[in-house]
Amino acid sequence: MKTHTPKLIFFLALSLVTACKDNTSITPIDKSSKSVSPIQISHTFSTGAQPKNVIFVIGDGTGINQISALEFYKEHHVYYDDFPIVGLSKVSSTSLITDSAAAGTAMACGEKTFNKAIGVDAQGNDLPNLIELNEQLGGANGLIATSSITHATPACFYAHHNDRNDHEIIASFLPKSSVDFFAGPGLKYFNNREDQVNLIDTLKANGFTIETTNLKAYPEAQKVGYLLADKDMPKMLHGRGSFLIDATQMAIEH
Repeated sequence: MKTHTPKLIFFLALSLVTACKDNTSITPIDKSSKSVSPIQISHTFSTGAQPKNVIFVIGDGTGINQISALEFYKEHHVYYDDFPIVGLSKVSSTSLITDSAAAGTAMACGEKTFNKAIGVDAQGNDLPNLIELNEQLGGANGLIATSSITHATPACFYAHHNDRNDHEIIASFLPKSSVDFFAGPGLKYFNNREDQVNLIDTLKANGFTIETTNLKAYPEAQKVGYLLADKDMPKMLHGRGSFLIDATQMAIEH
């Protein structure tokens, strides 16, 4: 496993984390830029040490309304309140309302694009994403989702396509992607496809060990993929259990 640069691990689920509070600086940038953020943020760790891992948590579909509702529910403490920086950004190039594809592309690739776009710019050209850039630096990459691994948000971190609804096409990008570890549902887009192609075999041919029943550990495998449901993982109320916690720990240790 590559270890000399930070491992990127992406969670695509409703999750709450606390943020670092060392030395953080904020610099305004040109708002007319195609960049998705009105600020540039740099962070210096007080110890001078570099981070071992970079963990990017995405609460897909989570907005101010959901966060506020959680705060008002029995005056519940929300960990978002502990973040030193909070910002809002419009990340669709064509619509006031952003869908998961345009938002995912903005987060994965740093550029605004049209709704439904997966890892491509407003003209349909492929955009480099964080996972690909980290691989070029020698880093390892993990991707975890409770939605299908081909859903718009996770797909933006490994695929390049103009329509989020083409799940089978999106799935075909994963075998040769820069992902080293993935866990989530979406099995049917790999082994029960309209084109009759078995992408499980393709994943294995590209060095993946694939598990479709549980989070069994494969410590000797260089690349591991878990496809544990046909389309989506069960909701917490319906028995998903500790999938996110367990998969995350496995990704960190892989």
